[in-house]
Order: sequence, then structure tokens, then C-alpha cells
Amino acid sequence: MSDSSDEQGQPPHDVQLEAKRLRRLAIEAIAALTDEELAARVAAPTRFAVALRSARDLVEARDFALSLLTRPGEGPGDPDPTPPPEAFPTLLRFAELRLGAPEELDDEGARSIVRELQAVRADLKALRRALTGRERGPELWAVVRVLPRDEALARVGA
Repeated sequence: MSDSSDEQGQPPHDVQLEAKRLRRLAIEAIAALTDEELAARVAAPTRFAVALRSARDLVEARDFALSLLTRPGEGPGDPDPTPPPEAFPTLLRFAELRLGAPEELDDEGARSIVRELQAVRADLKALRRALTGRERGPELWAVVRVLPRDEALARVGA
């Protein structure tokens, strides 16, 4: 069996890394890990695994974990976590929905909260910023699922 360098007419020592292939391999490696292994690799609680699975590599997974472990504004260099006034209706509605839900959510319970917010055209970016302090990160339903109710409510200022 020939290696890919032979197939491309390159000497065996002339290895070229393809960024797209490396990203795909990293995603596949994360998918192959158990929840416990993934959480251990990024020093996060096992319950965070559902949110970490959307990371493209372990560095991003660690960043996701930090955004879930640290309240917005408490990390080094974090911007002021005070939401803009236009975000308050979204944060209030989220607080109402989260208060009415069980302490621990399953996937469907978390997705249901996000769907309800989408239905009323809530500012989901503002909610993500309030919960994680970030513009981007794990899927919002996964963030809602892994944060304990009291922690989620504290982060939105309820």
C-alpha cells in the first residue's frame, strides 16, 4: 500500500499537512471520546460533555469549558457583563422559562426553552453573552442544558 506522498508524486519525507483534513480528524477524534474522556482532556465536569462536542478541536473545547465554568465578567480580560437594556425582555423570558423547568434539564427540555425563545423572536445572542460572556460557543440549547438552574439564573441577573 502506498502512502499519500507517493500518490501525489512527492518524496516520502515531504509531508504536507492539509488543514481541512486535520480539522476533520480532530472533530472525529472528539466524537470518538467518551463523555468522561472528553471532559477529562479539557479539565471540565463530565456534565459539560454535551456542550463540548460541538468544538472543532480540544483547544476550542477547553475554551468552551472555560466559558461555562466562569461567570461572564469574572475571567481575566472579560468585558463588562452588563447586558444592554434591549436584552432585558429576552433575559426575563429566559428566567421565567428556566424557573418553570426542572432543576436538571435533558436535551429536549433545553431545546424546548430555546425554541420558545425563538418563537417570540428573543435576542439569543444577548442570552448567549449573558450565559457565557461570549459571542460564539457551544449550541445555545447545550449551554442551557449544562448550566444548573441557579447558575443560569444568576448569570442572566434573575
